[in-house]
Amino acid sequence: MPSDERNAYLEKHRLYPPQITVPAPGDLQLVVVIPCHNEPSVTKTLDSLRHCARPPCCVEIIVIVNATRKDGQEIHQCNVRSVREVRQWALAHGSEQFTVHALHFDDLPLRRSGVGVARKLGMDEAVHRFHMIHNPHGVIVSLDADCTCASNYLTAIYDYFRCYRQATGAAIYFEHSLDQVPDGHRTAIASYELYLRYYIQAQRAISYPHAFHTVGSSMAVRTRIYQQQGGMNSRRAGEDFYFLHKVIALGHFGDICNTVVMPSARVSTRAPFGTGQEMRRLLTGHGGFHPVCSPDVFAELDRLFAILDSLYCEAEFDGEYKGLSRTMTDFLAQQCFDTVLHELRANSASPDSFRKRFYRWFTALKLRQFVRHATQRDYPPWPLERAAAELLRRIRPPISNPLPEDDVLSLLSYYRRLDRYGTALDGTAPGADRMARQQRMKLV
Repeated sequence: MPSDERNAYLEKHRLYPPQITVPAPGDLQLVVVIPCHNEPSVTKTLDSLRHCARPPCCVEIIVIVNATRKDGQEIHQCNVRSVREVRQWALAHGSEQFTVHALHFDDLPLRRSGVGVARKLGMDEAVHRFHMIHNPHGVIVSLDADCTCASNYLTAIYDYFRCYRQATGAAIYFEHSLDQVPDGHRTAIASYELYLRYYIQAQRAISYPHAFHTVGSSMAVRTRIYQQQGGMNSRRAGEDFYFLHKVIALGHFGDICNTVVMPSARVSTRAPFGTGQEMRRLLTGHGGFHPVCSPDVFAELDRLFAILDSLYCEAEFDGEYKGLSRTMTDFLAQQCFDTVLHELRANSASPDSFRKRFYRWFTALKLRQFVRHATQRDYPPWPLERAAAELLRRIRPPISNPLPEDDVLSLLSYYRRLDRYGTALDGTAPGADRMARQQRMKLV
């Protein structure tokens, strides 16, 4: 990205002037951004990063300690302690190759508050750091202040972006910490994580090209791509979903599965939905995990994706969507798909380019809209455990072992291995299927 374009981004999109004034090291390649709001033990996350193997480059950590002017005194006091602790930690453990910065925003207006703004403040600061050394290929990594990570976390991210020069960004494999939580908490967080993995694996089972986890605490993006997409949005929640799917749509997006981010399994009210709120709901007497969409909803999508070539070919398409149910055709009508299809075909020179254009139109948000449409209309929700077990029976190759539909932890174990190793669920070929999938995804 030319220097004038970088300057334009910084002038147009950043909310505050640069806060870090010391020169960036010339070989800076990774900047890890950590939002921190009312966090009593952010140094635990820093300790986890300190114990990581170091890549052959400089790494910077930017901790964004934030609050609004209307937050209570206890939160502001906690934040002041966090800033002091991070700066003391940086003096004790930082080095020229591993630098930690604590930025304190204690008076954010309500309209500029929440985790989306905190991520944006840190990621924009990372843009400035890379801009100082004219490095448009530097990688901005997003973590959370309640996470720990595997010892190869930094090297795995560095190696991925070094090996895949065209990589725009990546989702990093995660597992919620389950070992040191009470049984009731363990079941609650396992249910939430199983739901996340079920939804993504159902998409992968039908070869949906945008099927990636969008978790703010386990993602990375190149700085030039971050700028080209207008930077992080300011949503109070869901900021990761909306931002990452803009990046995913560009192609060359993949998974980093040879390391692990471990988010905390705790109750939280920091965001209106997500891990903390789901834990709070489950642990305050609101019953088990809410029902999820049936696997049959994804079978409907599979039928649509299977006829894309015939939709492109003039000789094969006669104006009717053969093989599709009324559920799907009604949804397509709501989306004015006849007009969309005409434009897609007019601007596509081959079936391959048609598919790419189609999937740029059929975004992850549109997929969610269809899931909601089909669930409300024709496919009643299923209990989470039943849906997760049934999907495992339907994928190729199917899981033939007994699948206990009342055992969330066993089902989650299957899904974790499926996310990490693909079809090699026994782990005999770690990463082989995942790497093959990354190669395919790079061509999207």
